[in-house]
Amino acid sequence: MLRFVGGILLLCTLTLTGYGQRNKQKRVDFDTTAFNAKGDLVRWLVKYDMVSRNTMTHMVRHIGSEVAKLGPERFCFESDTSDVWYAVYGKFVDDQYHQAFHYRVNANAMMQASESELDTAIINPYARSLRTAFRTLSASTDSLSVRLTPFIRRNTDATFTVWLLPAFEDFKAVYGGEYVYQIDASGNHLLKDESYLTGHFREIDVEKPSVVWMDYSGCEEPPLGAVYFAWAFRTFFPRIIIDTDRSVSILVKTEDDWSWVHNTKQPAESSKKEKKKKG
Repeated sequence: MLRFVGGILLLCTLTLTGYGQRNKQKRVDFDTTAFNAKGDLVRWLVKYDMVSRNTMTHMVRHIGSEVAKLGPERFCFESDTSDVWYAVYGKFVDDQYHQAFHYRVNANAMMQASESELDTAIINPYARSLRTAFRTLSASTDSLSVRLTPFIRRNTDATFTVWLLPAFEDFKAVYGGEYVYQIDASGNHLLKDESYLTGHFREIDVEKPSVVWMDYSGCEEPPLGAVYFAWAFRTFFPRIIIDTDRSVSILVKTEDDWSWVHNTKQPAESSKKEKKKKG
């Protein structure tokens, strides 16, 4: 289990020493509760990605070029009554979503493929929500420099959240923004766009491990996409640092676990950084 640790990490290679010592101005406390909530969501997203990748690999191996005939509205969801995931593949035809097949993945990652249809009352709003998210994305940008991986989750009020995060491919891990859409219970209407973009995406070669310093100037707290990047690719890099206007968060490997160390910046430090950027 992740442990979120508060404190100051003194590293000679980092320019963190001195935060909290240069003046006695009141610092803004790091919002550990909000960060922990993102950490919980990130672990869920990583599990979702594992189910999606494993079933996709199995599907490609068994149906080959037939994959191209399926639509982009492919999704996973957890059973409400058991520790089981479902991965659904299909496509829209004449505005109707047609299930091609689905996978049932248990807690031991054992997969079972089936061509039988799951309950359309449950499945179709997922597919429609993804279609709404894709259309919203297309309307907001002409082109993207990176491929995006979709994630979808039904909320407790029956609405949906769709995340479109930079995909991992060609041994490149990517960060720099995320598209986040809140969709109504029917899947047909966008309720809120909570996307965040830094301006451009950055590719990091996982075959050349190094310390990753993620500059999120303009953000007061680590964005979800940054936390996801750090947790999803933590084994590839010796250290991952998220630098925002108010804090520096570092994911470090401990003896038998991973821990976050959060260092809150003094207000003076944040203003200096802003002046330096403007100058």
